[in-house]
Amino acid sequence: MGVVITTVGKKVIEAIGSTKGLSRELQRAFDPTIGFEPLPVPGPEDWLAVHRERGQSYNDFLHSSPNIPDKKRNKIYLLPLGSFEGEESPPIKKLMEYVEFCLWSGIFKRESRCL
Repeated sequence: MGVVITTVGKKVIEAIGSTKGLSRELQRAFDPTIGFEPLPVPGPEDWLAVHRERGQSYNDFLHSSPNIPDKKRNKIYLLPLGSFEGEESPPIKKLMEYVEFCLWSGIFKRESRCL
């Protein structure tokens, strides 16, 4: 018996768009029938419970001129706001070390700067 794709699954497929040009691994990653459960209805404190917004498909995102890393956009800047003293927050130096670790150990491979 084959996999039954629900209405939610069809909406996910529509939002993702065609995966034909992707590798087999990425096609599996975007397959809504493998390991994904529908998002729950927003709770009273969630953004979407208060702000009515139309959903965005992946193709919509691509056509929105998103800021994606390139030769010009190759750094992430942190702008500390307020005081970073005492035990209320970690020192800026520690935050920068953490950000650098996350950026370089992940997929981003970006430099960061503190303003």
